[in-house]
Amino acid sequence: YGLEKTAKALKDGLVEMVLISEDFETIKASLECPACGQKAERFISKYAKKTQTCEKCGSKMNLAAERDLIDDIVNMADTAGSKVEMISKDTPKGEQLIGLGGIGAILRYRQE
Repeated sequence: YGLEKTAKALKDGLVEMVLISEDFETIKASLECPACGQKAERFISKYAKKTQTCEKCGSKMNLAAERDLIDDIVNMADTAGSKVEMISKDTPKGEQLIGLGGIGAILRYRQE
């Protein structure tokens, strides 16, 4: 469960099925600081994109581009031959998945 572990398992070809919450709201944000020019890419909630600050000078960063990670996850799953299931937030299992980061996977075999 979680974005990093799920993405790694997909890259390693270990995933039978990816489970994604309908409320999965993480984006890949490309940010730029108007004060010092520092650039950064971060995985953040789509609601946090206006509150990002520069690690170098502390100024508020501007959003240069954003990418929805669901598309990337689905493409990775297709490449790995894995199924993708969207899970409703209105079920107990869906609420549990949200609590685990909104994404997880059922593995084909144990990850080392």
